[in-house]
Amino acid sequence: MIPLPHLNPSPIGIDITKRGIHLAQAITPADPLSPVRTAFVPRAADATPQSDAQLVANLLDRRDFVSRRVVIAAPGDSAFSAVLDLPPRSSAAPVDQLAAIELARSHKLDPKDITVATWQLPLPTRAGEPAKHMAVALPSAAGERLVAAFESEGLFVEAIDARALAMARALTPHPDDEGCIIPILCADWHRASLTAVFQGEVFYERALETARFRALDAAVQATAIDSPAIIDEMLAGSRSDGSALEPTLAQLASSLTPLVISHAAELVDQLRLSLAYVAQLMPQAGLSRIELMGELACVPTLGQAIADALQLEVTLPDRAIVGSASITHRAALGPALGLSLLNSRTTPETAP
Repeated sequence: MIPLPHLNPSPIGIDITKRGIHLAQAITPADPLSPVRTAFVPRAADATPQSDAQLVANLLDRRDFVSRRVVIAAPGDSAFSAVLDLPPRSSAAPVDQLAAIELARSHKLDPKDITVATWQLPLPTRAGEPAKHMAVALPSAAGERLVAAFESEGLFVEAIDARALAMARALTPHPDDEGCIIPILCADWHRASLTAVFQGEVFYERALETARFRALDAAVQATAIDSPAIIDEMLAGSRSDGSALEPTLAQLASSLTPLVISHAAELVDQLRLSLAYVAQLMPQAGLSRIELMGELACVPTLGQAIADALQLEVTLPDRAIVGSASITHRAALGPALGLSLLNSRTTPETAP
């Protein structure tokens, strides 16, 4: 394939979950509704950074992605975050270094051994009071291993980025967003999180419990279907092209509905508490919708159950996918897409 210079595509965003690796590349990053190239490859339970890098390199050799520049999500089992009271950025204080010291102390690490990104939260503060900052950290050794693995496969790692920041970039513009908090529920196959965004800035992040998901996961495994694409079509209730499921798949899908609703109820209980808290943090802001991202965003029953329980509209990322893509590929329109848009917006400063 010959790249078209005027398209100026983004780097390739790489979001690694327990289920697999999602890739996305915006064709024209400056366009908020740019079409997106996507891909998905399953990964083994014992996968390593090196095996992940090999999967990605092999996939890029077979697909029409442009360039080998990549932005990777910080590994969820290594990265950590906190909201800290620190001097305002307008002061002369070394905010990033102070954040690194505080995060390192709370995790019994040396500040020199972590890389930290910080940004001041868009919250009202009084004169003379500290400002609240979100800080995200990754042990430098974990980042170096990830970069070394991918660069050994001929890929150029432009950055390792926080998943919450990536999801904020991937938000689909909505006419009612002005002056509103936008909660992002990212529901993946083995994890869930809530990220709250106001005026383009992430100001709250929380991992959600997913104990009831295990029953759904066990029921899916009991079907003996091992193709993620077919599993996602079954949970979505239709084929990727919109056609009806085969009777056997439709019957299996119907049997899974109560488990999906149970998982939704589990999430709703936590969402109610978190949304009440973020409303207190940002009393001047409204709340009109929830953006649903992740591997379970393809399940209409999940989104509808959450919308009904919270009496809020649940929206999905809305981008055109280049070429034929399965329902599974739409999960890349969340974190992976946001990773690919890293250079299209201002990013937080980092402290080594």
